[in-house]
Amino acid sequence: PDVDLVSFTGGLVTGRIIAANAAGTVKKVALELGGKNPNVIFADSCATPEGLAAAVDNALNAAFLHSGQVCSAGARLVIEESVHDLFVDELVRRAEGIRQGLPYAEGTETGPLISAAHRDKVHAYVEKAREDGAVVRTGGAFATGDQGSGALDAGYFYLPTVLDRCDPSMACVHDEAFGPTVTVETFTTEDEAVSIANDTEY
Repeated sequence: PDVDLVSFTGGLVTGRIIAANAAGTVKKVALELGGKNPNVIFADSCATPEGLAAAVDNALNAAFLHSGQVCSAGARLVIEESVHDLFVDELVRRAEGIRQGLPYAEGTETGPLISAAHRDKVHAYVEKAREDGAVVRTGGAFATGDQGSGALDAGYFYLPTVLDRCDPSMACVHDEAFGPTVTVETFTTEDEAVSIANDTEY
């Protein structure tokens, strides 16, 4: 009774338990739970070089901010088929330029994953996607060496990974990796885009 608000960041199962327990006293609850959020890219957003650059910027930030360790990460790209090659080629080029490193090193843009166990989990997720038929356009491996912003061998770094030509049957499209991965699906009509975007348990 002395608690006015419960704030929780974590998994869906635990979040449901907290919400159910708080309902009895109509307690305020703020839940940030898992997600597999779609980022829909229409052809007209890429009609100019400036538009393409802005769309790719937003996609990179949505997918790779904090190495993808964000519950609201835009980890699913749903791209209009007519601009798929143009958009994904630029996304891959830019993803390969993301500077990983230690947090206080000059030039670092993103850091490591939370633990070795989580890095291994993300890698297993990517390997499963590869087995299921996804095309790994870039990444798909531990980051090692030194990109000029810190010693990557010392941390739990994983390369920004683009999984292309995914389809709704693949686990990588539905399961949250909570790492620097983004899946790519395509559509041809607006109704198809909406259907793909809404095909999630979250």
